[in-house]
Amino acid sequence: MNKNLLILALDGLSISLMKKLGLFDDEIFHDFNLKNVDADLLARGWPEWITGVSGYNINALYNKPLGGNDWNFTDNFGLKDYYKHNAKPIWEALNEIDLSVGLFGLPTTFPAPAVNGFCISGSGAGFYQSFGIPKEAVYPSELLDEIELLGGLSPEIRFANDGYTSKANYLKDEAKGFARRSKLFIDLAKRHTTNVNIFFDKYFAHLAWIYMREIDLINKGELKCNQVLAEHLNIFRNSIRHMLEELKPLGVILVSDHGVQSRNYSVNMNDFLERAGL
Repeated sequence: MNKNLLILALDGLSISLMKKLGLFDDEIFHDFNLKNVDADLLARGWPEWITGVSGYNINALYNKPLGGNDWNFTDNFGLKDYYKHNAKPIWEALNEIDLSVGLFGLPTTFPAPAVNGFCISGSGAGFYQSFGIPKEAVYPSELLDEIELLGGLSPEIRFANDGYTSKANYLKDEAKGFARRSKLFIDLAKRHTTNVNIFFDKYFAHLAWIYMREIDLINKGELKCNQVLAEHLNIFRNSIRHMLEELKPLGVILVSDHGVQSRNYSVNMNDFLERAGL
């Protein structure tokens, strides 16, 4: 049996949100050691986790002016940027101690690095999965054929970009995609017998964004969990449980780059500008 470590890089899954949903009562998460890390909304969380270096030191920032006598801003962070700033990514550090890695959907990894193991690049580097998976997004390149053989990659979808008008239809498709992505990840990790497997996904974050107001009310005891939210939480739990059962990792690390909070108020700046005659 291959001895492996499983790292779940689940976007939006903060400690506070897990507490609100009672996830620490679940047998999957009940014995986790918890650590909150102070962060801000300007630095990109995944490059900071991948390198252990502040985003301010490696220019991994959202919407930073480039300062080139134009209006261009930083809009992505990719493989070349790690090397430009001499920041060693986690996969290199693991390979150096003879541990093979499986990278599945991890943001800011495009084009896919040449790792000892396998890689399917994720978003966040000027690459959007729904437009198709180019050869540069996988390593080794033969992995494209392997992905198709195993049923294809069900890419991450986004509500506005993919033309959805119904939240129910969107979450239905996203849930199917999450189940397929987790199955593909399991199959690839087994076939490549990698030592450290990192699975990234945004399904939980999308679910939380849509239902954050309801989750807050449920946590306060002012609302019962509705059927749709309960069904999606079960899909999430069952897919994670299936990963653990199939891969049988020696250890599990759960990491996220941010939490999700309900938006109680919004402001339209045009109203203020109009009142000022602008």
